[in-house]
Amino acid sequence: MAGHRTSALSGWVHACHPLPTAAVTTIVTALAAALGWHGAALVGLAAAVLLGQLSIGWSNDAHDAAADVRALRRDKPVVAGTVRAPHLWWAAGIAAALSVVLSLAAAGWIGGMWHVAAVAMAWWYNVQLSRTVMSWVPYAVSFACLAPFLTLGLNGTWPAVWLPVVLALMGTAAHLANAGRDLERDRSIALSGAAVRLGAARTSAATWVLLGIATLVLAAVLVRVSLALAAAAVGALLAVLIAVLVTVRVTKRADAPFVGVIVLALLDVTLVAVALHSTA
Repeated sequence: MAGHRTSALSGWVHACHPLPTAAVTTIVTALAAALGWHGAALVGLAAAVLLGQLSIGWSNDAHDAAADVRALRRDKPVVAGTVRAPHLWWAAGIAAALSVVLSLAAAGWIGGMWHVAAVAMAWWYNVQLSRTVMSWVPYAVSFACLAPFLTLGLNGTWPAVWLPVVLALMGTAAHLANAGRDLERDRSIALSGAAVRLGAARTSAATWVLLGIATLVLAAVLVRVSLALAAAAVGALLAVLIAVLVTVRVTKRADAPFVGVIVLALLDVTLVAVALHSTA
């Protein structure tokens, strides 16, 4: 019995896509703290984001259950039998409803609705757009919506233009980087998102171009704070690119570009937090 409960719990955790859920929750909470959120409001914001991400992960696995069965993806909890798709739908709906309540409580009606919109766009991706050439759109819009959620919810002010732009670029790059890893599997079961349409080489190139633009925008913002920080942003971009190229050439590791994207994205998030803290 204990083993069954452990297996079921593991299935629920796996089905929520724990790494993206933890990453987005941590990043948004860190950016909020850099802006000046604190105390109960910050805790409420973090809980709202976490619940929203749980709802996104669970609804994604619930909706993709049939495709995962066709692809024989035993790594997926529904296919492995540790959790059932209808149960995931119920949990996703409850988590989404609680996320709406907490978003409005933490950020007010105007600020909170931007997070509600971000979660809604992610659900739209799950149930429809993930299989189309427009699969990148919900990521761009959802991440951009986080900017007014953070600033309007804090003090009623609109964010500086650079913030939603950088977040949208990073969100789109994250989608392409992640989709690129599953490109061949998606193609084999006739899924045709943006990465499948672009192909591996162009997906990788687009990911790096988007992150490069985001980094350069950040560097332009940081010039007003510190020339050294701006130079560090450009230096980080060049260093990661060179490291990836050398690693691929020497070791032939296929996952080197994806790891490089994650490293650069984390560096960019850190720089976003520095820029927000310096300009708050």
